[in-house]
Amino acid sequence: MKLFVYGTLMRGLAWHSLIKNRGAFQGLATLPDHALMLLQGGNHPIPALVKAESGSLVLGEVYEVSPNDLLYIFDPFESGAEYTRVKVRVVVEGDSKPVEAQAYLYGLSTKGMKRIGMDFRSYLQEIVNDRQNTQS
Repeated sequence: MKLFVYGTLMRGLAWHSLIKNRGAFQGLATLPDHALMLLQGGNHPIPALVKAESGSLVLGEVYEVSPNDLLYIFDPFESGAEYTRVKVRVVVEGDSKPVEAQAYLYGLSTKGMKRIGMDFRSYLQEIVNDRQNTQS
């Protein structure tokens, strides 16, 4: 099964080790009609994937994972009332045809949450740049 990841499970980020040895990287991908909201800020930001207006995109990565790992590793990792695993259609870089993947969609209210753009990695880089500018 394909799993679309858009936050801390991506390569080089805090929880990538969870997927690194369990999934085969399929490529960078975009998910249309969705957006990223900031669920938790501070030193450990966490993004929340939500449905959004037409034309919005989220950048992420697609991995091929086993159904067992999806059920017993990733579902518990994303557990709670906040996230629900859903089927989505993503476009993997280098391929023009959308493919079906699983993704974890945030299901609670986003009122008061900050929209962080389409790329969590870019958002993290902005934080680093802001901190460096503040310290200079």
